[in-house]
Amino acid sequence: MATKAWTTLPDLRALSLKAWSSGSLLRELLEPSGLYPRRRPLKRPTAAELLSDYAAVRAWAAELFPGQVPTHWKR
Repeated sequence: MATKAWTTLPDLRALSLKAWSSGSLLRELLEPSGLYPRRRPLKRPTAAELLSDYAAVRAWAAELFPGQVPTHWKR
């Protein structure tokens, strides 16, 4: 499966934990600077990966966006 380069839920959690551990989230609460809410870049499947491994892309999307995957994707 070629999902190694795609952003996963643990990747996003690690970014959030890093911001929490550094104190930047709490600092933003006390002294708002406009940094948050922060957009996170997603490494997503390419068109070629979508064509070659659609099932893996579907599983990746279902994990990252639970409850938001169209019902016709579910089998």
